[in-house]
Amino acid sequence: MVKRDNFLGWQKEEALQDSWNLVKIRFRDDFGTKEAHYLCAHCEFISANRKYFEVDHVVSCREGGNANREVLERIATIQAELDKPLDKQDLGVLSLANLNAQVLCGGCNQAKKGKGPRPDYIPDGAGYAWLKRDEDQNPEHRYAGPPRVLGHIKPRYRKNLIG
Repeated sequence: MVKRDNFLGWQKEEALQDSWNLVKIRFRDDFGTKEAHYLCAHCEFISANRKYFEVDHVVSCREGGNANREVLERIATIQAELDKPLDKQDLGVLSLANLNAQVLCGGCNQAKKGKGPRPDYIPDGAGYAWLKRDEDQNPEHRYAGPPRVLGHIKPRYRKNLIG
């Protein structure tokens, strides 16, 4: 079994802050000055209730992903590039930064643990955009409903799409 490379507390805080920043940018008129709200990277469920969200790996540990750990030389190289003026920065060097954290709602993250065609597979209907529809604060879901279901729905999630 592959040893999990868990995120540290500050890494989780940073990922959640990035999620809140994204909510403020995408939904400026709805959330601009309110308390922190978080966005699931998969189903786009939004809530201020932090316990609904988990910081997870984009590339799973089983596939070689890590918790944004870098060797010192790479960190120094990336930092040196960031210190340059914007028009002189090499995007190729900056793309080396290992950004492997994503914020998912509990429904999406737990559904990834099932047997799917890929380690990162999340079945439609598993996220809180479907499971907690009454609590979803995403303005795009307010009138149109949760995201459209595009693929196969596992039987245990079908009940969430009715009603």
